Amino acid sequence: MSHTGDRKMFEQIQRCIQRRRALKAALLGATFLLSAQWAFCQAASPAASRQMGTVKSISADGLLLTTDAGQQVQVKLSTDAKVVKLPAGSKDLKDAQPIDFKDVTVDDRVLVRGSAGDQPGTFLANSVLVMKRDELQQKRQQQQEDWQKRGVGGLVASTDVPGNSVTISSGPATALKKTIIRVSPTTVIRRYSPDSVKYEDTQPGTLAEIKPGDQLRARGQHAEDGSVNAEEIVSGSFLNIAGAITAVDAKAGTITIKNASTQKTVALKVSSESQLQRLPEMMAQRMAARASGENGNGAATQGPPNGAAPPTVRPDGPPAAVAPPAGMSAPPNGSAGQGHGAPDLQQVLSRLPKMPIDDLHVGDTVMIVATPGTDGGHGTVINLLTGVEAILAATPKGSPPMTLSPWNLSGNAGDASVAQ
Repeated sequence: MSHTGDRKMFEQIQRCIQRRRALKAALLGATFLLSAQWAFCQAASPAASRQMGTVKSISADGLLLTTDAGQQVQVKLSTDAKVVKLPAGSKDLKDAQPIDFKDVTVDDRVLVRGSAGDQPGTFLANSVLVMKRDELQQKRQQQQEDWQKRGVGGLVASTDVPGNSVTISSGPATALKKTIIRVSPTTVIRRYSPDSVKYEDTQPGTLAEIKPGDQLRARGQHAEDGSVNAEEIVSGSFLNIAGAITAVDAKAGTITIKNASTQKTVALKVSSESQLQRLPEMMAQRMAARASGENGNGAATQGPPNGAAPPTVRPDGPPAAVAPPAGMSAPPNGSAGQGHGAPDLQQVLSRLPKMPIDDLHVGDTVMIVATPGTDGGHGTVINLLTGVEAILAATPKGSPPMTLSPWNLSGNAGDASVAQ
């Protein structure tokens, strides 16, 4: 081999060695950078934390927070902590405005960021995001009024996922009304969980999850053809049971009912959120007259006055018509509760006092709406009404009895923006 050839080979070997050295250096640099980043994340993660909930009390340098999980956390503000207020319902932190800590009041909603304190149940905050109690209440009131004005509800008859619509039915069987709910990409769809009827416990849902037999409420613009262009939809599956109590365990918070329709026993939980109420005898007689198709004087009627009707239900299924939430009147579309006749059952319930489980006894006849429960567990009573013997006895054979409305849309719907 010539000297020229040897030199070329040597140069090639040198270039190869140089490339290997450069690659090794690059790999070492990348490894060091990744290691440094990982170490930084490891060091930063324990320090980064947040707590969200409602202010229970306030001190000179901090506050006592009841978190959404029900825990109490003593929050102390760092010396350079920033406090800002976000308007109720806003999801853009650009809307936040600085405020003084002294402007924070009890029952405000707050999101605090910082780190866990040295002692359990303590927290050191370097920032506080506040949503004022009064603004939240005003926002909720506006939402309730909007549900009243533009809301519609009923039993899901069919769902058309490709057509982006769902059809609901409402009213008595003799005057069944169907309404098409149209869904757009901007429609907010939420679903009640199987063990809660609180609006704040609803989860994001899809049109495909809505099935025939579900209860559904929607609010939006009413079109000339009677359909509704929904801005928001909430749906859920609920149990409706009528029958006699066969067991009561007040200590354990459980009751057992013999379903009059299926003749099977159903065990249900009674929580602090369960609404247990007794219907006065005179009101029960009036409701019984309506159920049997008579007016208050015993004469047969040709349907409820002004199109109003009590919600009806298959004995073990969801109601065919959904009354508005407690404290709200029905939307102006012929839903239950409208008209000037006898008040519907939901309106009556909104005025009745709550009773303890100890006032329930074996043999009492009750009407119940409950959650279906999860993983084979017992459902939880949402509403229980006793003193209904006359109503159930007056319901024509083969006809669905009245039912209770499970809806509670007056929860902390506007609070979700705090978590952003």
